[in-house]
Amino acid sequence: MAVTLRRRGFTLDEYHRMGETGILGPDDRVELIEGEIIEMSPIGSRHAGTVARIQRLPEPPDVRLLIEVADSSLPYDRRTKFPLYACSGVTEAWLVDLERLEIHRGAGYRDVRIPRTDETFSPGAFVDLPLTVRDLLG
Repeated sequence: MAVTLRRRGFTLDEYHRMGETGILGPDDRVELIEGEIIEMSPIGSRHAGTVARIQRLPEPPDVRLLIEVADSSLPYDRRTKFPLYACSGVTEAWLVDLERLEIHRGAGYRDVRIPRTDETFSPGAFVDLPLTVRDLLG
């Protein structure tokens, strides 16, 4: 008589709890695929280099200038996204609405400036880069 073995799949929650309780440790190279815990292949040097480069990509404190181009999303960008950028440490953000430019600077972006089309201005982090609104909008 043959015995039939059944596999039991894991949920994502169970998988995360295995990590939290120490069943799976930080050195375990495994991943959850369709309920099954699979051992991952060893990492080669090119793979490790790629991961290291990706991990060094800019994060909010590293971002010197953020430019948001808005069309139909202007109110949402101004009220929702820009406060998040400010709280994240992005020091300067520009809101381009296809008609004009808003330059947001300072704590909580309290300093908002709307330059004229022909006025020359520079990003705070790139003072040697003179621009006009026409340069951005065409």
